[in-house]
Amino acid sequence: EFRRVLFRSDPLHVLVACRAAGLAVEALFGARGWWKVKPQRWLDTLAGRDRQAAHDLRAVLTAPDASARQAALEALTVRVTGDLAYHEGSSDPVPVP
Repeated sequence: EFRRVLFRSDPLHVLVACRAAGLAVEALFGARGWWKVKPQRWLDTLAGRDRQAAHDLRAVLTAPDASARQAALEALTVRVTGDLAYHEGSSDPVPVP
């Protein structure tokens, strides 16, 4: 559903991306053990603690088009989740008792 909205360049993408960015920022603060701050202070606080996350959030909020906004949102989200790509393990399988 989200990709359909994105590729239509629907104005709804702005709202969905901003909400998702808000959830990502809240999760980032929680994962790093930082005190919660009001959304109005997110950019300033992030600029002092994680400049790249602040850059990504600013890009989500100011991107001129849906594809740039989506790329910034995905970069911000990866800061919270890490790389979720599957990588083959280097150890041998061990039977579970």
